[in-house]
Amino acid sequence: MSYTGGFEILFVVFVIVIAGLGVFSYFSSRKARILRKFRKTPGKKMKDVQNGDVVRMIGRIHYVGKPTIAPLSDRECAYYYVLVERKQSSGKSSHWVDLVEEEKSANFLIHDGEHVAYIADKSVETLFVMDRNYASGFMNDATPKLEAYLKEHDEESVGILGFNRTIRYTEGVFEQNERVGVFGTCTWEPATDHGLPEALGNIIVVRSTAEEPVYLSDDSRTMRLFNNKAKVHKKPLVQKKSDYQRDESGYLR
Repeated sequence: MSYTGGFEILFVVFVIVIAGLGVFSYFSSRKARILRKFRKTPGKKMKDVQNGDVVRMIGRIHYVGKPTIAPLSDRECAYYYVLVERKQSSGKSSHWVDLVEEEKSANFLIHDGEHVAYIADKSVETLFVMDRNYASGFMNDATPKLEAYLKEHDEESVGILGFNRTIRYTEGVFEQNERVGVFGTCTWEPATDHGLPEALGNIIVVRSTAEEPVYLSDDSRTMRLFNNKAKVHKKPLVQKKSDYQRDESGYLR
């Protein structure tokens, strides 16, 4: 075998290995796993859910009590996710390294205008639309808010020599009345069993399966219940003066 031929074979093997690692990384990523789960799992409307069903549903966010506040944008929300990454260079290549990854949830319900779902499990994985993006780096100092957030997590926007590090900051939230998809094991239970108002009657309680957590997402690709896009009523959960008050056809199953 010639030297040139051997080099070409090694190069092809190298390319195949790199491509294989890229494919593996993509399919093992949280985003890919959640999208696959929503795509492959049967979708049901809340009214059709039976005890023990492992399904995906869609509904709208409704706060229970006070919402939490997203740290970068100061938005009220039921849930937020923040990822801060630093660009790290090595020779001619560079990649992004996680500095801060944070998510926090308030207490909330998911409703479709008639029925209510409640996540009663701490094992939850989320997929957010990251709709707030910020950056700092060369000739672009971090704002006081971004700098304060970094310091809360024992990080700084400048390196040991005093130069700005190249950093990107992204944030996603689930807000009041926002449409989300949820996947998990479902059972009908009295709302009072979970510290929720008796007026809600029986609600769908969503828990993780033996193998997987509850999945929650506002990505549009997780909203397709059937072949056609399912319609989720924009009717608010609270329609009268008193929270959770409803007529006879309200939220009882």
